[in-house]
Amino acid sequence: MLKNYFKIACRNLLRNRDFTLINIFGLAIGINACLIVYLWTSYEMSFDTFHPDRQRIYRVVTDIDNAGEIWKFAGVVDPLGPTMQKELTGLEAIAPFNLMNIDKVWIGNPFNPARKEDLWKEFKQESTKNGDFIAADASFFEVFKHPWLMGNPHIALKEPFQVVLTVQKAKKYFGNIPLDKMIGRVLTYVTSEDTITLKVSGIVEAWKQNSDFKFQDCISLATLYKMKNGENMKSWNGINSNSQLVVKLNKGTSPQQIQAQFPALFKKYDSEYVPRLQALFDVHFDADYSGHIRTAHKPTLYGLMAISGFLLIIAAINFINLTTAQSAQRAKEIGIRKVIGSTRRNLIIQFLCEALVLTTLAGILSLLTIEPVLWLFSDFVSEGVKNQLFTLEIGLFLIAMIGVTSLLSGFYPAWVLSSLLPVASLKNQTSQRGSRKSNLRKVLIVFQFTFAQVFIIGTIVVSAQIRYMLHKDLGFKKDAVITVATPWNDPLNRKKVLMEKLKQFPEVKMTSFSSSTPLGNSFASYTLEYKETGKKPIETNVFHKPGDENYIKLYEIKLLAGRNVRDSDTIREVMINETYVRTLGFRQPERAIGQFLWSGNRKFPIVGVVADFNIQPLHYQIRPMMIASENQYSYLINLKLHTKGKQTPDFQALISKIEKAYLSVFPETTFKYEFFEDELARMYNKEQKIAHLLSIATGIVIFISCIGLFGLVTYTVQQRTKEIGIRKVLGATIRQITVLLSYDFLKLVLISILIGSPIAYYFAQEWLHDFAYRMNPSWLIFVGAAFISILITLATVSIRAVRAAMRNPVESLRYE
Repeated sequence: MLKNYFKIACRNLLRNRDFTLINIFGLAIGINACLIVYLWTSYEMSFDTFHPDRQRIYRVVTDIDNAGEIWKFAGVVDPLGPTMQKELTGLEAIAPFNLMNIDKVWIGNPFNPARKEDLWKEFKQESTKNGDFIAADASFFEVFKHPWLMGNPHIALKEPFQVVLTVQKAKKYFGNIPLDKMIGRVLTYVTSEDTITLKVSGIVEAWKQNSDFKFQDCISLATLYKMKNGENMKSWNGINSNSQLVVKLNKGTSPQQIQAQFPALFKKYDSEYVPRLQALFDVHFDADYSGHIRTAHKPTLYGLMAISGFLLIIAAINFINLTTAQSAQRAKEIGIRKVIGSTRRNLIIQFLCEALVLTTLAGILSLLTIEPVLWLFSDFVSEGVKNQLFTLEIGLFLIAMIGVTSLLSGFYPAWVLSSLLPVASLKNQTSQRGSRKSNLRKVLIVFQFTFAQVFIIGTIVVSAQIRYMLHKDLGFKKDAVITVATPWNDPLNRKKVLMEKLKQFPEVKMTSFSSSTPLGNSFASYTLEYKETGKKPIETNVFHKPGDENYIKLYEIKLLAGRNVRDSDTIREVMINETYVRTLGFRQPERAIGQFLWSGNRKFPIVGVVADFNIQPLHYQIRPMMIASENQYSYLINLKLHTKGKQTPDFQALISKIEKAYLSVFPETTFKYEFFEDELARMYNKEQKIAHLLSIATGIVIFISCIGLFGLVTYTVQQRTKEIGIRKVLGATIRQITVLLSYDFLKLVLISILIGSPIAYYFAQEWLHDFAYRMNPSWLIFVGAAFISILITLATVSIRAVRAAMRNPVESLRYE
């Protein structure tokens, strides 16, 4: 019997190919969306869930109260780990580790430019992720268990200048030689501050599961103390986000018990920082302490789950509308079946079988297209998501989706069609126009277009805000600027040699040393005091942008009063911005010139005032800021290029020249450059991804909604066939009939606009609230979105309405 149901279902679906293809395509989109979001969510939720006793593992992070503002860092002071080991209780393991920024690796002894044959052994690391190279000791492997293939975990990282590799990285370095032959081999690592030669002391198996604490090369922590800046590892007065710490609590010990011991410890060492424990599962979702980790945003994941669910519901609504639209065509079939003895239960099973066949085909189509769709979303979805595609878990999820979708989309049409009376069916008296069932279909169409209206407005608002951010006057010029990073630890001061070489290029108009670009994410801060006789000192947290005397000239930052700073290796004088002038209580910039700012016992004269410019993304207000020449900390070379009208230099040729000059001065490091405009665009990468995602989702929602609308138009035309014929006989034109059929649907869309616009406005305001500088959504956005919805509706309705209006009235009046 069941076989017969499926055979008949296949015949009916083949007989109505147009409806079948539309339904399969619509349902495939909904299932595809749910499948991608499930893959994405399950991937992000799987990070570091495989560690034994993971509930007792925590990362130590740091909060800093900076003049009332809490700054959050993933790093800790370097001595914290060893000190906790000695002085705190309740901890089973304490594992400090440092992230290492490695430029290049050579197999063998340090690179010698005279030995050209060494060059082929070079491994450039530009493409590796931060976190592939770490420095740790044996305690790291007590917290995070790794299968050891070679070496002793207790002594492999005990001495300086040792390194433990994953087996995958070891084979990359040494090829497919036996693992025991790799032990004792020599590797040379080039960092921005030093060159170190290490011996391989152990090989471990890398985790196959997802983790934020994976590594490829693990250098012994004792090595850092032997490097040029090893003494800094003992300081309690600075936070370095590369210096991180994980701990494993004793059984029965709570994180509150550990944190209660921190205040006394930091008071003992006269440190103002406030560490806290972060649960291992929270590491992947807490962007405030992200450090080197690519974090996921839980609300975004939940929002995507909701959107995919809505898409599936919309696709199911389309199935309902399209299936009930065929009720007139299938009325006689139902009547005959009932006359010859078919029960309502038999008919419901028959229609559910049709829904199951159709949904299964949609599921197969979604599975076949999942990889191209994942490629389409490659900017949003991590590469690791694809690795989970063909697994038992995904197979079970897809089967469950097909079953749920079949019931969701097939039960209502089955219930409605099976309820038709045999006499009415055979007499073709199945019209339900004006009935509650017809009203339900209209409600579903309103729901679909309300959802589409919200998406249309959201896409326009996000795109408008991105355009606003990219084109807003930021207080400086960003055109035709290239930045070149030099090693920050350069005792020979070779960066000046490179600067002189670059000045000779005819394409270069101006050069400047700085620590970062005006909107770069690298800046320091000072707590400065302004002391005025007889008044309470004004204490302010001030951002500092180190830059030489060409800095404001190159970026065309406006000087409002006073003069520019003079070149100096250390801070001797400062320029401040307008915001800081107002904070100090001066009404005119000129009044601040000649005043002094104090940092402890040091005082700095204010020699100039510059116009406000943004040094942070537009999410943040402009804060008090100073510019001072501090060349010892300025390792970025800014190059302003000549431009003539719309003509620009041959950038590719120029970059090659700059690289050649760079490598002639710094042969041991990697050449890195960036166009300043690219840096600005990357700063709003998250918002651009949201805009892209919204535009794709909007297109999908509109497409699926139009399919549903097409179904309802088809149903209406079928029910009003004779009416259309009579109107044509009485003289109605094609235009009048098209307007008549379109009127009812336009009312539904106008209702959806009235419902969707306030909802979209609310969510737009909530999203824009995160920006200190933002565009204001004008009424034109909502009118434009409404016009788009109306235009889409008219286009969709007209396809079917015009065809019905052009039909010969004789055929319409003979219609049964």
